[in-house]
Amino acid sequence: MAQAAPSLRLSTLFCDPFVASAFARAERDGHEPAAAVTKPAPILPDAGDRLRPMPVTADNMVPTLDVSDFVMVAPMDGFAGNGIYVLDMLGAPKLCRITRVSSDRVLVSHDHQNYPSSEVSRATIDALIIAKAVCKIEMLDRMVTPDALVF
Repeated sequence: MAQAAPSLRLSTLFCDPFVASAFARAERDGHEPAAAVTKPAPILPDAGDRLRPMPVTADNMVPTLDVSDFVMVAPMDGFAGNGIYVLDMLGAPKLCRITRVSSDRVLVSHDHQNYPSSEVSRATIDALIIAKAVCKIEMLDRMVTPDALVF
């Protein structure tokens, strides 16, 4: 398996302490970074190739996406051009902006200035991508959100 650049510590990529500590343990124990993430039951069950609504639950993509928004996502198995993707972070979905840097490297960033960016290998990011955001749904009144959209 391809190794990430020696200067990259995947544990620094994620602000969530649980996720960062999981990657730090994997790095400390000498495991391949992508192997630290095992794919549990799908986060987007029965999605097939259809679009699915997903709530924005973190502020890392503000101002582009607010916590009260939804995004429509298309299930995906890897990088398919620059955009906002859903990464499977130990079973929890995380929205991140991914931008191609070279043929085998991408930049993982967040629109909120308080979150760090990191460059990672395509192989690593391909193992984490589960969907790509297609459009934003801005909720005008969450009190009347249909039950079908409540997660």
